[in-house]
Amino acid sequence: MILGVSNYSYFKHMRNTGESNFDVFKRAKEMGFEFMDLLDLSAKEDQSVEELAKETAEKLAENGLRMGAYTVSADFYKTTAEQELERLKKCVDIAEILGAKKMRHDVVWAGKDHRASIKELAPFIRELTKYAEQKGISTMTENHGFYLQASDRMEMLVNEVNCDNYGLLIDMGNFLCADEAPEHAVAALAKYAKHVHVKDFIYKNGGIPVPSGGFIETTGANYIRGTIAGHGIVPIAKCLKILKKAGYDGDIAYEFEGPEENLDAIAAGYENIRTAMSI
Repeated sequence: MILGVSNYSYFKHMRNTGESNFDVFKRAKEMGFEFMDLLDLSAKEDQSVEELAKETAEKLAENGLRMGAYTVSADFYKTTAEQELERLKKCVDIAEILGAKKMRHDVVWAGKDHRASIKELAPFIRELTKYAEQKGISTMTENHGFYLQASDRMEMLVNEVNCDNYGLLIDMGNFLCADEAPEHAVAALAKYAKHVHVKDFIYKNGGIPVPSGGFIETTGANYIRGTIAGHGIVPIAKCLKILKKAGYDGDIAYEFEGPEENLDAIAAGYENIRTAMSI
C-alpha cells in the first residue's frame, strides 16, 4: 500500500495562511507522502479549469508527487440526472488532464427512498464510468453524506451499477457517521474498494448533552468529531489488515478534518498511519 494525503487535510492551514495547493504540495512531500488526492479544482476568472489542471499536474510532478484520486461533489437530483451526468463527464476530462486514474463522485444527498434512488440513478452512474473507462479512469463513490453512507446502502449501490470500472472509495472513519463499527463495515465492502481514506474520529454517546468544539450528530443521535489519525476510536491497523486480506493493495490517503493545527496533526497522523501499515 502507498500512503498519500488529501489536500482537504490542509484547508484550515490554507485559509489561515493564504497558502495554495501548490504550497502544500511541497509540505506533503517533505512529510513523506507519495501522492495527493485533490478536491474539485476552482479556477480564477483569468484561467480555465483545464489550464489550472495542467498547471496543477506540472506542480505535482515538480514536487515529486503523483496524482491520486480526483474527488468531485455531485448530486444527480440537484438539477436533472442528465445535466449532472454531462457535468461529471467534464470532470472526468479534468481528471485526465491531472493524470488521475481514479475519480470519486457523489450520487445524491437526500431522497425519500434510497432503494428507489439507487435504482433510478444507477444507469447514469454506469454511463459515466463507461465514459471514464475509455480514458483509463475508474470511478467510485465514497461512504459519506448520510443518505447513502451505511455499508448496506453502499453495497446496494455498487451492485446495482454492476460495472467493473465502478467501485467504492472506502473511508474507514466515515462509517461512524452511520454508527457502524468501521472494521465491520470495511470487511463488508473491502471487495469493492478502488481507493481508501484513513480518517479518525472521537466518538461520544448521545446520552450526554451535545459537546462543544466541532462535534456533529450521527444518524443514531451520537456525536463525533474529527481528530488526528491514531487519536480516535477508528481501528486503523485492523481496517488495513482487513483490506489486505481482501486483496486490496492500492493507495490509501490520509484525510484529516479535526480542529487541531493542520500541519502538526497531519505530521503526527502520518507517523501513526505508517505504524499501522507495518502491523
